[in-house]
Amino acid sequence: MNLPMRMFSLLLFGIAFFLVGSELRGQKTPSAASEAEACYIRGNELGNEGKLEEAKNEYLKAIALDPNHLKAHYNLGSKYLMLGDTAMALHEFDTVMSLLKKGEKGYLKAGALSLRGMAHLKLEHFDEAISDFTQAIAINPREMAAYSSRSIAYEKIGRHEDAQSDIRKAEELKKTDPIAPYNEGIGHLTAGRFKDAIRAFSLAIMYKPDFAQAYNNRSIAYQRDGQLANARLDEVKAQELLREDQ
Repeated sequence: MNLPMRMFSLLLFGIAFFLVGSELRGQKTPSAASEAEACYIRGNELGNEGKLEEAKNEYLKAIALDPNHLKAHYNLGSKYLMLGDTAMALHEFDTVMSLLKKGEKGYLKAGALSLRGMAHLKLEHFDEAISDFTQAIAINPREMAAYSSRSIAYEKIGRHEDAQSDIRKAEELKKTDPIAPYNEGIGHLTAGRFKDAIRAFSLAIMYKPDFAQAYNNRSIAYQRDGQLANARLDEVKAQELLREDQ
């Protein structure tokens, strides 16, 4: 089944690793935590280069060192989904949901629900897919991919009016989708067009005021453009938004 998929980009921040053993139960092991994080970061870099198998292997190494590394499980699930190993993707997103704190809401949970819904959809688990997409939308009502994917599931079970309603909502959201200007900003930033990058990231933030990644990258663009005060304000805002999502 060919599905629409918008991958969720993630900022990196450390997750503590605890070695559970007869003598070290509950004690931090910084070397293992550092190595797990290093594997996770290498996985992200390889994924950005399109090296999906290599990225997958780095996430597996990170998880072997830290079985509770939430974002390694999340990104591993997304790589399995992209590689067509849907059953393993579903397993990883189930793990992510079990690791998230009860009642926790935020971009990570919404993303995990949306991607798990896509895995269910590919496996033709239509009721489960609809449930996950609906929960993702409840957390993030602007999640265009969840609406467009849920419309497919609705169509498959004969709920044609609901499917059409979701298609209309997805088309409406597409007009103010923050991902397009965000990606444009990344292109400008990479090419050294800092004022254009600032303009694009600002548009993404206008469409999605809690877009931590856009604030973070606009901070970089401001800094390279010599606007240090604005850079610091955006850096603080990005950190604040990330803390809210933890």
